[in-house]
Amino acid sequence: MNYQEMEDQVNQNMEDIQSMQEAFDESNLVGGVGGLSLPLDPNVAQIMDDETVSYFSDKIGSATLVAGTITVNNPYVQSTSIIILSRKTIGGTAGYLSLGAVIAGISFVINSSSATDTSVVNYLIFP
Repeated sequence: MNYQEMEDQVNQNMEDIQSMQEAFDESNLVGGVGGLSLPLDPNVAQIMDDETVSYFSDKIGSATLVAGTITVNNPYVQSTSIIILSRKTIGGTAGYLSLGAVIAGISFVINSSSATDTSVVNYLIFP
């Protein structure tokens, strides 16, 4: 990828993020991305067009920690991806969430600082 392609990708990502922020601001939803469950949440379908929902449907989801960790298989994750984590529901003893190993095109790991954390964690992958 040359410099111009990288710049174009960054600009497109920024436009996508800005569009999402505007949609969330207009919706008056509390909790941001962590409070939503795409692509099935009807509130999201009302504030995002079908193309946007389709784009993010494969890049957003939830995973349940087992003994404080979980490997999430997702072919859209890249080594340069930004992955946003938020706790959906608390289970066990909640710890601090962090991102572990990322294997481009395959998976990423969500870790908790607590080995007894069984929380459900939402994730969002950019881009």
